[in-house]
Amino acid sequence: MLIILQDRYRLVDEVVKRSREGTADLEDIIDAAYACSMLSLQALKEGGYQLRTLRPLESAIRSESGYWLVYKGGPGIRIVLKDLLYRLKAEMSEHKGNLMRKLGDILVERFDHHCAKWLSAEKASRAGQRTGPNENVLKIVNDVSSMHRVLMKSLSSKCVELIFSRVFVDFGSRFEARLLKEKDQVDDATVLESWRTSIPADLGQMVVKLRPIADIRARMEASVKEMLSITDRILPPKDGEPPSGDILQLLDQAEDGPKSTSSSEEETPADASTTPPAAAPAATPAAGD
Repeated sequence: MLIILQDRYRLVDEVVKRSREGTADLEDIIDAAYACSMLSLQALKEGGYQLRTLRPLESAIRSESGYWLVYKGGPGIRIVLKDLLYRLKAEMSEHKGNLMRKLGDILVERFDHHCAKWLSAEKASRAGQRTGPNENVLKIVNDVSSMHRVLMKSLSSKCVELIFSRVFVDFGSRFEARLLKEKDQVDDATVLESWRTSIPADLGQMVVKLRPIADIRARMEASVKEMLSITDRILPPKDGEPPSGDILQLLDQAEDGPKSTSSSEEETPADASTTPPAAAPAATPAAGD
């Protein structure tokens, strides 16, 4: 493969040189354009997909064969080169779709792995003894944030959004399948009640920790809302208990809380400034006595 790549590089270099000298013929230009396409595809497969890969390729083909396109080749060579580019774009688009699915699948499989431990019937009875967030939920959060950070370095924000939109939908379906499977193995009311309490709290932690990632926040919260709804469907709340989804409203209120508190604090000095003068005269005689 390395020899083939080196041959293609040499071919492109030679044709570029000959085209500048005016000695390259039409077939040479076509071969060079095709070699450029293959080199780009090979780099794509070996080095990972980047959205901007095609732009320098198009620019290279235009510059290397521009003289022939305008003065010598006429419309025929344009058609050939455009066809090469269209085929290349189709292959790259297919590869991009496959790559995006694979990247999303990695995250979904990781979620499924952590979810199996998180919703384990074995551990559910001990959930009430925990003093902090479930460690497996924290691992899900870490996987999501780490994958997002890595993807943003090499893909456009639109591509990352597409990957996570599918991932969060799959989170909901995997969560439902796992909870149903574990519930079928449990006939202990204590375990079911433990789940009723711990799962919404764990999902609330997921929201709190992933909210700072603004470009996936809406998708993430929609996924958590769906999982809370699934929890209520599989583990119905008792009469008088609020639905699990209320936890999102509580988190929203908590997030808005500091803003309202700070505004009230700004008003406090104005009120306080009138109060001390009334209290001060009463305090002064007492000191004199």
